[in-house]
Amino acid sequence: MVVSAGEVFEMGFFSRGKLRSRYLGVWYKKDIDRSVVWVANKDTPILDSSGVLSINTGGILVLLMNSSNDIVWSSSKGSRAPQNPVAVLLDSGNLVLKDDRNDNNNNNPDKFLW
Repeated sequence: MVVSAGEVFEMGFFSRGKLRSRYLGVWYKKDIDRSVVWVANKDTPILDSSGVLSINTGGILVLLMNSSNDIVWSSSKGSRAPQNPVAVLLDSGNLVLKDDRNDNNNNNPDKFLW
């Protein structure tokens, strides 16, 4: 699980009901019903437990079915290739991809890729 800095949102894999299909989603961390607010692969469930979220060499977030390396979901391409890509779950519930290069201005809009 990935948790936002203020522990407002959580991201991870989940299943619905008794189905074995899995999805990557974001939900309110403190909600006992785990109300999902975003699902990456809502139309393409992962049929086993092999899902992996990673950042490819072009700086794109990809959700892979690890058993076959098939891409289940991917983010759009950023404006440039990152030097040091990092995915961050914000307290707004947004998952962002940014370039975590060595510059002290964390709010620099040039750091955000997706």
